[in-house]
Amino acid sequence: VELLVVIAIIGILIAMLLPAVQAAREAARRVQCQNNLKQLALGVHNFLSANQHFPAGMLSVQDQCAKGTSGGGLQFPEFEKNRAPWAVLILPYIEQQALYDMFDIDKPFVGFFYRKAPQPPYAGTQYSNFEFQLQPNPLFHCPSNPESPPESPRTDYCAVMGGGTDADSQCHGSGSITGKRNFFNNGIFFVNSNLKAGTVTDGLSKTFMLAENTFLRWVSGDYTEVGVGGWLWSSTARAAGAASTSGTMCYAVGPINEWDPTADANGHAQQQRTFASEHPGGALAAMGDASVHFVNEDINIHIFRLMGSRNDGSPMNIEF
Repeated sequence: VELLVVIAIIGILIAMLLPAVQAAREAARRVQCQNNLKQLALGVHNFLSANQHFPAGMLSVQDQCAKGTSGGGLQFPEFEKNRAPWAVLILPYIEQQALYDMFDIDKPFVGFFYRKAPQPPYAGTQYSNFEFQLQPNPLFHCPSNPESPPESPRTDYCAVMGGGTDADSQCHGSGSITGKRNFFNNGIFFVNSNLKAGTVTDGLSKTFMLAENTFLRWVSGDYTEVGVGGWLWSSTARAAGAASTSGTMCYAVGPINEWDPTADANGHAQQQRTFASEHPGGALAAMGDASVHFVNEDINIHIFRLMGSRNDGSPMNIEF
């Protein structure tokens, strides 16, 4: 009997301690996630110091709002015109020059869909970067996200291209604006952007620069159990192209960590429209001054959207 009592007491103690242990582990993971984001933000600022402008959200030989030739929808721009995303451009400034030298900046940086390689006619020497796009990079992974293991070529961080309502976007995919893949140019990053720090007239400390953008699942359709992650070294959603920034860019429109149930069955659109994380209660974001803060998911949506814009002129009193 005494042994059973002792076992019961031990079981109760373990049950009481387990949540505390799990919370401590998540706290450690969140600190590492924050440190990674800080290093990326400092890399952006190192680029800024060396070049006197922020890196582009992605490079392209075609305008951000150019129309694609297949399917009639916006291709952001046609995928074969896409070049390096910001994540590649800052590599020399985060002490990863060797990895940067592996890429050919003048060749396309196509996406890949569920780990599939580009299929003909999208394969071949023109897409020689694809082999190196399979390289993982632990700095771009948040350890709190179980769907983004360090050995995967995904990213848990996005560059913020702007903010506002869907109607404030510069352009969007075919069909209804709501829930589509919208594209902003009122933030610090967008296609072929090369903004000087002085253009962020709302203040660097009040403007989102980078943020968490974790794995999200499709809303409906064939892939409800298959998530869409940000493909680290690519500038399109998949090998066949699509109107998407591949999760490497995002914007402040929808509430943090929340899907829009009225949107189309599109994981990429859902992923782009807000910040998301595996941390309870919000997501981490780096401001234009490279400071990193935890943004509560209950933040006023109007304030959240304004913080995505670099020059809306609205006064804000922000408390993180």
